[in-house]
Amino acid sequence: IRLPFSNQMLQSTSTTNGINYAANPDLVGLTPLQCLDRIVAYSGNISLRIILSRQSCKADSASSETLWYIPDDTKFAEKNILSDWRMLAKRYEGTAVIAMDLWNEPKGSTTWGANNIQTDWNSAAERMGNSILAENP
Repeated sequence: IRLPFSNQMLQSTSTTNGINYAANPDLVGLTPLQCLDRIVAYSGNISLRIILSRQSCKADSASSETLWYIPDDTKFAEKNILSDWRMLAKRYEGTAVIAMDLWNEPKGSTTWGANNIQTDWNSAAERMGNSILAENP
């Protein structure tokens, strides 16, 4: 399963929407991260494997975000994106999660190998990968 998520849904103040609670009464009152936990656990129970696929920082803004972080937004600074990856790596160690897509479809002002720390996806992906591996080799 390729399971999309945003960093916003990992925040403790985030709430779910768009869930049919009549069909999924066990999800009532859960945070988006708790719903993600349920999907991961159930997938493991039925021998499915998951690739966590980071789509964006903010929910529903993948098309407007041109970098893997949001400049001038402290909630979505790179250090917080790295922290989220470390949390997910630790949280899902030994579960159905087998891979992590660092950022679906890099685009916009993102560069590759330009040695500009603000736009160089090559070095950012390395920082993210190293953060994940530090928690879950």
